[in-house]
Amino acid sequence: MKKEKPLEHKLSVFLVVKNEERNMDACLKSIQGSGVDIVVVHDGPCTDQTLDIARRYTQNVHVYEPAACNNDLLIPFALDQALGEWVLQLDADERISEALNQHLSEMIADPSVDAYALYFPFHDPETGSLTVSVKKYKKVLFRKERMYKVGVPHAQSGTYGREVRSEYPLEHHEVTSLNPWNMFRLIMKKNVLRSRVTADLLCGSLEDIAVFNCSMADRHLSIVRKLTFQREHPLAALFLMPVYSFFHIYIRQGRWRWGGIGLVDSMNVPLFHARTCLCILRRRWGDRHGE
Repeated sequence: MKKEKPLEHKLSVFLVVKNEERNMDACLKSIQGSGVDIVVVHDGPCTDQTLDIARRYTQNVHVYEPAACNNDLLIPFALDQALGEWVLQLDADERISEALNQHLSEMIADPSVDAYALYFPFHDPETGSLTVSVKKYKKVLFRKERMYKVGVPHAQSGTYGREVRSEYPLEHHEVTSLNPWNMFRLIMKKNVLRSRVTADLLCGSLEDIAVFNCSMADRHLSIVRKLTFQREHPLAALFLMPVYSFFHIYIRQGRWRWGGIGLVDSMNVPLFHARTCLCILRRRWGDRHGE
């Protein structure tokens, strides 16, 4: 009879962070005791106690320099450091719930599943109480050999296999998500940098984009097709991609049920796409006119 591997050989939890001392301890404490391999990658030099806190829980800590200025760019690197057959992707403001922690072993033992989208409730970071009653799911748990990742902002990790939803919560503790106006301002601020980084990547060589278990030449992947279309036809993408993204998120995914928060949340990716296309067009205009 084949002996089952212990959980620590089956699951890695990884975080890409930047100066997150206010969140790190609570996040890593929610993992502690589950016997997993923990990977922490810091984006550039650390100016607070993030690394000291991380090393209390794991020695698999890395400082990536120079700073990439976006977590998505470093996820392929973090995946290369992960030892487990399965990987769980976390942000510092997320917590593994007790129910999820208790059922991780049986979830990753299911041979018919290759990825899980976890129930993603919003919690007040001060009180811990649930603040948004609508349901959202986040795809973050993957069988490593069946997943892929393109290191570009807003490019979701994907799977070549079967994905299912799980009702075991991955809790989100971020107070700015609770107010539509604060959420909108945060989106606009983050997208300034994200769109600039993406435009730089798409205006350069596609071979310079970090990937995990995929290729930028693989047109079978929808994310590769989208990025290639944006790179080759930025003017058309400026009009088509934001409209399609908003319709897909707000209507098809049902964000309209969320009220004001749902409307703002649905504007995040469309605004990012529009700004990225504008950045690409400005660069090409400047190149043609010697600016």
